[in-house]
Amino acid sequence: MNYLLLGCRIRQMRVRRHVSQQQMARELHFSQQHICNVERGLAHPSIDFLVDISNALNVSTDYLLQDSLNQKNTDEPGNVLSDVQCFLDKQKLEIQTLQNILHDD
Repeated sequence: MNYLLLGCRIRQMRVRRHVSQQQMARELHFSQQHICNVERGLAHPSIDFLVDISNALNVSTDYLLQDSLNQKNTDEPGNVLSDVQCFLDKQKLEIQTLQNILHDD
């Protein structure tokens, strides 16, 4: 499983839903650091936690797992394209978040 791609999809949906890591952490009874680590692919969520995340974001677990099951772990060579795509997705979300903040002011 590619936990980096899984984390990117979780982050993408969380940002689209306008939910902060802190809000999600409170709702799921986990630390904000744990949510951050899951989104960065550093922590591997359990099935129960993944179901809780999907319920909190109102998406299916299938959607969150999409593409991450067919990929090798990012520690293995050959996943540069996946890493670049995840990086670009993160940058796009950060720009959208910044635009939303600036638009709200």
